[in-house]
Amino acid sequence: MKAAYNFVTDVDGFTPQNLVHMCLDYFDQESRGYDDFDAGTTKRRLYCDAIDRLVIERLARLESPCRVVSFGCGTGRREVKIAAALATPAELTGIENAPGMMARAAQRGIRTAPSLDDLDDSPPDRMSAALCLWSFGHLPTVELRLATLSGLFRLLRDDGVLLLDVFNLHDRHEWGTHLLDAGLGERRDVIYGKAGRRATAYVHYFSLGEISVLAERAGFVVETVRAVGYGQHPGRLDVPWDEGSLFLVCRKPRQSTERKALTL
Repeated sequence: MKAAYNFVTDVDGFTPQNLVHMCLDYFDQESRGYDDFDAGTTKRRLYCDAIDRLVIERLARLESPCRVVSFGCGTGRREVKIAAALATPAELTGIENAPGMMARAAQRGIRTAPSLDDLDDSPPDRMSAALCLWSFGHLPTVELRLATLSGLFRLLRDDGVLLLDVFNLHDRHEWGTHLLDAGLGERRDVIYGKAGRRATAYVHYFSLGEISVLAERAGFVVETVRAVGYGQHPGRLDVPWDEGSLFLVCRKPRQSTERKALTL
């Protein structure tokens, strides 16, 4: 299964609210066939499988019980697959605002909420891990990105991890290079849609420095960053930095360490 995409780099006529609703509508419409599209598109399947293996490897190192919150969980297919691969079952919570996606995640047994603010009954410092799998780039402003990372940081317990992947601005096999060639590297924004369909979505391309600084501003320590092939050599780990998407492992420092640092 293959799909041709159209994309534009001019987002000046859209407000952040427009872009949020654009993504909501797009993924709501895509929800019915989303899993089949992932499975039937070779580069998507290979890439997602590679990222999922990295997530499983890191979650396996965490202490039980493993409680995972996934921001932008979509249908929940990947989260359920990841949880099933762990030696000890994980408790899953999904954040998803597209109704069709949320319904499918709930059918898979995932507790869902439309936003982090709706997790009022989830105490801070409780979650083992936070996931942002192909979702973080749909947030249209720095303020929303930082607020999301800060919210996930509050939910995590000490030494909890944030695992996320983002499209790389400098991946020469992806749309980000068109932004650079057009002198739009500072904007880093694309609106895209499948050819022949009216629905469109927004995505932001990150440089390594940009996403790392955002994570650190939210309080995380960036442990590792890896480039994973997508447009070229999909699913191959540790490709050159200009040939893949970025996968980050970030950690919430222990509070005792933070307090000690503040007194130095």
